[in-house]
Order: sequence, then C-alpha cells, then structure tokens
Amino acid sequence: MAAISGGKTYHHGDLRNALICAAVGLATEGGPERVVLREAARRVGVSPTAAYRHFDGRGELLRTVRAHAQRMLADSMERAAAREPGADDPVLAAERRLAALCRGYVGFAVEQPGLYRAAFCLPRPAG
Repeated sequence: MAAISGGKTYHHGDLRNALICAAVGLATEGGPERVVLREAARRVGVSPTAAYRHFDGRGELLRTVRAHAQRMLADSMERAAAREPGADDPVLAAERRLAALCRGYVGFAVEQPGLYRAAFCLPRPAG
C-alpha cells in the first residue's frame, strides 16, 4: 500500500475509477489543462507508476474525462428539457424543448466552466 498525505494508507478496489474521479475534479477546478496523470495519482495516494497501469498517459486520461464531461453536459440538457411543460401544438412543443436544451447547455457552461472546456478538448496525439 502506498502512503498518502496525513499518514493514512491507500487501498482501493477500483483504482481506475478513483483516478477518473480525481481527474474530473482537476478538470472542474481548472479545465483540461489541469488534468495530469501524476496529479490524479497524487490525489488518490498512489505512485504515478500505479496510475500508468490503468492509463497509457495524459491523453487517455483526458479522453476519459472528456467523455465524462460530455455525459454531464447531456444530462444537464436533458434535465432542463424534462422540466419544460409540453404543448398541444407540435411546433410550439419543439421550440420549447429546443429552448430548454439550450438553457441546459448554457447553464452547464456557466456552472461548470472547467468541465465544459474539458467536454470539447482535443488531447494531443502521443509522440
């Protein structure tokens, strides 16, 4: 077991998900630029070597964070659309749903700017 700060020991049954959670936290704090495999490893209390057993590098971790952020964005849009009352007129109903989806999109961007940027980042290819 690797030691983490504060004298505690680290043991986790699912290190990959722990690293993803840490990386999502990094993206939340500072966008995709903050997502670094070494820092995610430090946050969960393992060595970078242990982290590299689950991700081949920053690019793979960032792609995973991007997918997570995109799911969160889609969820935000769907929640906003679900709150929108229906209408008898199908055109009006479509307009309302589209407006609600847009509110969910913009709301996510405003409330979660780091994750919003991560949702659309393009990691550089390795090499």
